[in-house]
Amino acid sequence: MSSLALENRMELGAAWIQAGRAVKIALAASVTALLIWQERARERARLSELDDRVLKDMGMTRGDAMRESHKAPWRP
Repeated sequence: MSSLALENRMELGAAWIQAGRAVKIALAASVTALLIWQERARERARLSELDDRVLKDMGMTRGDAMRESHKAPWRP
């Protein structure tokens, strides 16, 4: 095998390694986002269950709590 062919193979291997790292980073970011969304959904469900006294202590109305609890999990 010529040195040029070997060099091309090494560059291709390095490109695959970089692509693999990019995929891992993207996958990790996706999993993190899903976990955050899951926690938001839980928190919003709990918020809708609080009584008016607790909501008032938090500075929220029942309407505020209902609007927040109906938001999509990916919306902050």
